[in-house]
Amino acid sequence: MKRKYADGQAIAIKLSKQIAKVTDNVKKTIACHNAIQGAAILTFDSVKDPSSDLYANVQSSSSLVHSIPNSTRRTAIELHCLKERCGEEISLVTSEMHRLVAFLRKQATVLAMATEEVTEETAKVHPWTKQFCFFQTG
Repeated sequence: MKRKYADGQAIAIKLSKQIAKVTDNVKKTIACHNAIQGAAILTFDSVKDPSSDLYANVQSSSSLVHSIPNSTRRTAIELHCLKERCGEEISLVTSEMHRLVAFLRKQATVLAMATEEVTEETAKVHPWTKQFCFFQTG
């Protein structure tokens, strides 16, 4: 029994610390909200009371009746996100392909110019061969 109560007390202390931390965060958030000009002034008591006017328009998920099971809804949401991500990937791959094609065209132009220069230099090196000589000797 003593051990059970000691564990219970440790859990109670841990919960107390967590509640104090959350309470401090809520108070800081309320202070930030109240610092905004034109915003409605909130008090800690109105924020912590779920029956206050602040929560009048909020419906809990338990009060809503869904005709679609949660697992089906979750799967549909995951598939929708996957579809959006696939669209993003397609646009990224398309732009990468355009950049690659532009790079390859530029490299082909550079290679063609280098080949032309080498051909001209080769023709100049062997002027005694008339079939490769592209210039007139005087």
